[in-house]
Amino acid sequence: MRHPWIDALRTAAISGVVMIHCAAAILYDQRLFLTVDWHLANILNSFSRFSVPLFLLLTGYLVLRKPVESIPFRKIVFRILMPFFFYACIHLVIYLAIFDDFTGKSINKLLSSGISYHFWYVYLITAGYLLLPVLSALVHRFPTLLNTALLVWPFTFVLALPEVKQQIPGAGAFYMASHLGYLLLGFKLSTWKKFSDVAAWLIFISGGIITAATTFYYSSLNGKFYSLYYLYLAPGVLLSAAGLFLKFQHRKMAESVWLQKISHNSYGIYLVHVIVLEMVLRAAGTPLTIVAMLLFYAITLLVSIFLIDVVHRLPLGKYVSGKSH
Repeated sequence: MRHPWIDALRTAAISGVVMIHCAAAILYDQRLFLTVDWHLANILNSFSRFSVPLFLLLTGYLVLRKPVESIPFRKIVFRILMPFFFYACIHLVIYLAIFDDFTGKSINKLLSSGISYHFWYVYLITAGYLLLPVLSALVHRFPTLLNTALLVWPFTFVLALPEVKQQIPGAGAFYMASHLGYLLLGFKLSTWKKFSDVAAWLIFISGGIITAATTFYYSSLNGKFYSLYYLYLAPGVLLSAAGLFLKFQHRKMAESVWLQKISHNSYGIYLVHVIVLEMVLRAAGTPLTIVAMLLFYAITLLVSIFLIDVVHRLPLGKYVSGKSH
């Protein structure tokens, strides 16, 4: 049975991911710092930060409510890793052949920083699925411990603070692992059958405002873009993701062909959109205006969907396209 509200949230999540990476082209351009375009990009990015947390909330909702023995781990991991390896190879070839040279310097850069900055999510969600037996036991057998963990979990954001990371060995790695707390939160929120629409919108909007305001404030103090409060465990981002999830959870909606299409392609879009965006930005040059950024956002999203459809039609393409089937 299909749930249109899940398609709607997946569509919102992947649209937010693309928006984040498009807006970054303005935010990181020092020539545009504190201009009107910069402020608008900050607002758009701040209200899109829910994206990755929303994917994790949906995973927790869909998976952790099931008995752990019924979860097809191998099938799920296969669906994650096969498209990842395929698009990682494409990223590698394009990076070396088009965006850079086959030099020792570029290869060392790849080895030190990875093929692409957005692949971290694939590593995280793979680890999440491998830890599902532990997480499932926690949510079903130890509800008091779950509630305690969720009360403490938001404070792991302090591990991302520069002064804390310098003092505590391994703080950065523990902080990254803490993103899996969204899986637990997705399960917990699934037990809230009724929640005020007005309250949910207020939580979402408040989160976006907090993110935009703190980013503007600390960027002004530092004289350049300061991204700490864009992190996915930052207070404003957590509020935005939870508010949007609560707004749409269990909501009755008419099915939409476009929402279904984008939802089915969401993983593939996540994997391929950075290549498309990089090509568009290189062709356009900088600095960008906010209007150009929005145009590139639409182009990136549509071209990514087209490329996934093309790959899906190739022999064995359904196994690597990233389209759910």
